[in-house]
Amino acid sequence: VYTKIGRMVHVTAKITGDGTADTSHFIITGLPFAAAQNEAVSVFSNADYSGQQGFVQGHITVSQFTLYESDGSDMTYTMMGFGSSKYVQLSGTYFV
Repeated sequence: VYTKIGRMVHVTAKITGDGTADTSHFIITGLPFAAAQNEAVSVFSNADYSGQQGFVQGHITVSQFTLYESDGSDMTYTMMGFGSSKYVQLSGTYFV
């Protein structure tokens, strides 16, 4: 879901997984407008983030959400521990 007012765009998303293991970098593409610059993203998850250090961080670049571990390394789908009733919720505001 998104709202655009002038140059400002606010986007929220809730992503669920099916428990499939996947070591790909966690990236959500298809934002409605390309970002003028990188912006921070608020991330909440009830997924099993076990065995990982720190917290999940995210940012918007161009037209995608990208998630990282707190040390800056790539966050993968497998690391998020998606299973039954697990999800990641993202929220971010950026300028176009």
